[in-house]
Amino acid sequence: MEFLTTLKGLLVVILTITPGYVFGRCRRRFSVVDDPKDINNAVVQWLVHSLIMVALSWVLLAWAGLDPSSLLKTKSANELALALLGSPITWGLTIFVIPAVAGFVSAVSIRYNLVSLPFRLIAVLARRISKGTWDLHRLQPLPSFVNAWDAAWLTLNSGDTRVVIVGLEDGTTITGLYDGRAATSRSDRYTDIYLSRLGTVDESGTIKLQPASDGVFIRGSRIVWMQLWQLPEVGHGTQDGMEDPSEGGARHD
Repeated sequence: MEFLTTLKGLLVVILTITPGYVFGRCRRRFSVVDDPKDINNAVVQWLVHSLIMVALSWVLLAWAGLDPSSLLKTKSANELALALLGSPITWGLTIFVIPAVAGFVSAVSIRYNLVSLPFRLIAVLARRISKGTWDLHRLQPLPSFVNAWDAAWLTLNSGDTRVVIVGLEDGTTITGLYDGRAATSRSDRYTDIYLSRLGTVDESGTIKLQPASDGVFIRGSRIVWMQLWQLPEVGHGTQDGMEDPSEGGARHD
């Protein structure tokens, strides 16, 4: 009986921690999300997210004709073991698949501020009905990030290729390319940045991305300012050159 209680206790622990952990890691992989301050905050966050994920999973599985609660109704260790082995799909969906999908959807909603979409649609309809006299933009939710650093990193990780110009505290300016091989830190306030190719600026103010460059790492604590510029689609190999955006001659979409 003690063995059965231990197994059920382990099952409860897995259900109350693992789905939230999977949800959080997946969301953090696809968006910029602050880490918990310490392990206590992390456990509370995992627990809350797990309860939401398990509730969502059980509703979906019950709707599909499955019974996730059957494991908790077993009366012996053998019955519990057989139930675990007999329903790997049910528990795989509950613990891993549904939390991972939910984490991805949550990350996408953060990156593109989808929460405000219904408000934007209502505002458009209100302006058309009132012929421009109603303005509901103040009722729209704020972007998910109001911290300037986080907003900059979120923009960098939006999937577009950009030229980034970074000003350091000693007056140095570094120009480079931020594409699929570049990265920003996901810890320590997301301040560090790696640019996949280094660029130089000639006398005419044209930025030339160096084909032989393997990139440059910049410590975020040294950054004073940063400019992000869109550019035309980059092909497989090199970008011959573009005018320096800081000189007012940028070519961007």
